[in-house]
Amino acid sequence: VLKCHSVANHVAILKTLLDIINACLNQSLDQNLELVYHLLHQRASINRLRSIPGLAELVDNIELVIGFFSGHLKLGKDDTTVLNTAEIQTIIGKVVRQLPRSKLK
Repeated sequence: VLKCHSVANHVAILKTLLDIINACLNQSLDQNLELVYHLLHQRASINRLRSIPGLAELVDNIELVIGFFSGHLKLGKDDTTVLNTAEIQTIIGKVVRQLPRSKLK
């Protein structure tokens, strides 16, 4: 019983954190470029959250943002270009206003 409550608590904490991230992305994306940078850096971990019941919908917006910026940074599997932190942050800053906000939930 204790383990079940522990898992439920962890999922509740993750849900709260994802809600906060989504609020930052929806309300003030252009003021949270560092957040975007870190989401890109942690995209594999975020993708794994999709498999946890109740979190998939919250991950959708985050993955939309990650996908948008990954496309502009050309972070595909076949691309061998290595960008440094400053270059990535510069690109994020330049294209942040191009993200179609109407697609965010």
